[in-house]
Amino acid sequence: MKNALNTLLKSYRQVQGNPFLRQPPGAGMPLAIIGAGRHATSVLYPCLWHLGAEVKCICTAHAATAAAAAARWPNCRATDSLSDILNDDTIKAAVVCTEPAAQASITKSLLAARKTVYVEKPLGYSLDELNTVLAAGSAPLTVGFQRNFSPIALQTRKLARHASSYNYRFQTGRYPEGNTLYEIFIHPLAYLVHLFGEATLLSGKWIRQGSSIICQLHLVHEGVTGLAELSTAGNWNHCHENLQISTDSRLIRSNYPNELSATEWEKPVLGIPREKISNRSMLTRHYLVPDNFNTAPAGNSLYLQGFYTALETFLVNGKTGNNDHAERQKLLAVYRLLEQVQGLTTS
Repeated sequence: MKNALNTLLKSYRQVQGNPFLRQPPGAGMPLAIIGAGRHATSVLYPCLWHLGAEVKCICTAHAATAAAAAARWPNCRATDSLSDILNDDTIKAAVVCTEPAAQASITKSLLAARKTVYVEKPLGYSLDELNTVLAAGSAPLTVGFQRNFSPIALQTRKLARHASSYNYRFQTGRYPEGNTLYEIFIHPLAYLVHLFGEATLLSGKWIRQGSSIICQLHLVHEGVTGLAELSTAGNWNHCHENLQISTDSRLIRSNYPNELSATEWEKPVLGIPREKISNRSMLTRHYLVPDNFNTAPAGNSLYLQGFYTALETFLVNGKTGNNDHAERQKLLAVYRLLEQVQGLTTS
């Protein structure tokens, strides 16, 4: 019995293999990276390396910085001129992670040069600016809304197909250095559009408390209503992102990026809730739980947060030429919602 079990386990391991040793998603698509700041080097660079990206050029505002970053990639050159990338036909794609205000202009130039693009948000500070960027070219475009690519988002969408309402709380630390709406609150708003579809703002408040901002929103999607509180009144070392979704059969609770559970309701009897008839225990299923013990790649924080899969999607779309029209429409829906919320800041 023991020998049979060992043989079965050995066969399973051989079938599973080591995905890292297979043909990497990034093979066959030479790309450039524009930017070498903390977010790029600590998040995007490691994912791209693991995905086997063929990084041929790194561009930053300072040549010395570009050279230091390029030294991490074999046969990678450094430049401080974007035109070196735009005019190089051997470079098929680019990852853009620069100062937020520069990203729309850079992406517009890359799309016009027919490069596949992955760009961190925001992609401009208005719907008009976004439309100008999208009109520049039809090459595949992936915007870094990493939550949309996370395991918790995939599971939540499945569980919440018949959602009726939700409550969402998103809290970070203070953000005095930039545009809070388009650079911080764009994250949760894009996530809500991803989960529930295009949203209309029914009412809301934009509250300033010292250097903090609290944004309270009442939103309606197709068949789903929700209350959201977006805040910078917390601490960057202890951010919160909690979502509770009600359906006709379950209550879903999530804590991005690694906690997701659903408590199932039993069907009523002749319209009477079963819990009023008999004292039955409720069933709660745990789909994701924090796990700091398992060293599998799927437990890595960059995977759980969605960065890895977002970049993998970008690489695959670039190689196949897949320009996901639905994703562009979703991006437009996010910016239409942002413009509605923007109105609260001036009212």
